Amino acid sequence: MKLQGQVIGDQVRTNCKIDKDRLLPGPLWHAPQAPCPSINRDQIAHSGERVNAVLERVAARWADRVTLIKPVDYFCDEECPVVRNGLWLYLDELHFTRAGSQYMGQRAENAFREFLIR
Repeated sequence: MKLQGQVIGDQVRTNCKIDKDRLLPGPLWHAPQAPCPSINRDQIAHSGERVNAVLERVAARWADRVTLIKPVDYFCDEECPVVRNGLWLYLDELHFTRAGSQYMGQRAENAFREFLIR
């Protein structure tokens, strides 16, 4: 039996400071989080080059058993959204909110499905 695996590449990071308290529901009204613009896909790809290059070498070493999935390839089009349909996709600079996780999962669904049917 040959084991198969996936390696997940560098995370898509946001470009602004997130005030978590402003994103959470609560009993008191509070001002909304300041707007945060989308990030250019090329900037994100460039920022993750070093990590992804190392992971590409690892995956290449066991190319018949390991697949590298780069989040930037699924999360981003030309821009990498921070807010989508009024929902914040990030909880902090690195971690997705539930909405962000669902967005990423939906966009990478085919890659994960392909991996599972191998």
